[in-house]
Amino acid sequence: MKKIDVPASQEERAKTGAALARKRKAAAILTFVGGAVAALLLIGVLVVLLVLEFRGNSPAEQTLLYALAGGFAGGSVAFALGALALGKAAKGADRAERDFRERCDGEESFFVGEGTLAAFEKESLRIHAEDGKGETIRVPFSEMRFFSVCTRRAPKEKGEWSVVFEIPIKYLAKKGKYKAGDPPALVQTDGKRRLYDCIANHGLTLVGELPQENPSRGKFTRLVKYRFPDKRARNRALLLGGLGVVFIAAAVSVGIFMNVTAGSLFGVFGAFLLGRAGFAFAAAKSVLAFYREGLFWKEKNRAESMFLKWEEIVKISASEENGFSALDAECAYGAYHYPNPKGAMEFLKENFPDKVK
Repeated sequence: MKKIDVPASQEERAKTGAALARKRKAAAILTFVGGAVAALLLIGVLVVLLVLEFRGNSPAEQTLLYALAGGFAGGSVAFALGALALGKAAKGADRAERDFRERCDGEESFFVGEGTLAAFEKESLRIHAEDGKGETIRVPFSEMRFFSVCTRRAPKEKGEWSVVFEIPIKYLAKKGKYKAGDPPALVQTDGKRRLYDCIANHGLTLVGELPQENPSRGKFTRLVKYRFPDKRARNRALLLGGLGVVFIAAAVSVGIFMNVTAGSLFGVFGAFLLGRAGFAFAAAKSVLAFYREGLFWKEKNRAESMFLKWEEIVKISASEENGFSALDAECAYGAYHYPNPKGAMEFLKENFPDKVK
């Protein structure tokens, strides 16, 4: 990320901030437009193919339509790739704008929420609104802990880095809204070199691994995998597959007794439904897997999947509540809970005995 110099005057800062915001918004809008145009061109390809199927065209018209379909297809790919590149640019512009706004507040200031900044002072963390309004909270460093966390959505080294501040709840909760013994609050901010240097300069301890300059791109080694099928989702997939089979069967009858082209369309639509159903059936499951490097929980939604390296996990234990057996993976900054399949604890005791409690 390119560092943008902070002007001395408030007027120049406002101008620079506005320019960065316009750049971010423009990139986001162009990303949306590129994706929409790519979708429209793809629809254009389908329309041209339908015209070729249903109309009797002369050789010259057929040549023109095939050329038009090829142009639409090529344009769709080009705009899709452009939208992907613009999406990355929009993320970069957003990071640059946020970093500039942070440094306008101070070189040791960082966002910990929308419009909320945390600034490092001599002996405490000052939490305040970006616009200067509202209450200012000061939390002594002596009552805090700092964690370096990498959120990995897949079993590989690459992930999204952040720093988590552990703050006693009494500083953040409204008066009378907490009681003694309540767990501390965890406040997350983006992991960046400026923040790591800031924590080190204040002599504070950062618990956890730090980002590597050249992380390994190799795959992690899976040792065992447990599957948890989603019965409702699979039943829906079977119904969709049944509908696809009905369309394919109808395609045969329509093609023989009515119209070959119409039968072909029925068959294509049925094949699409059947393929979609097969994909949905295969994906309708959660997966718990143990790797040589850590633990992986995979949801149907990738955003909810997570990989924890063994270095992050303090201990793993089994618990049971309301007849449901769970694996509790405790990290320094919090705990994660997963289904406990048969044989999992025995596998962990045999292969990772130092993690089982």
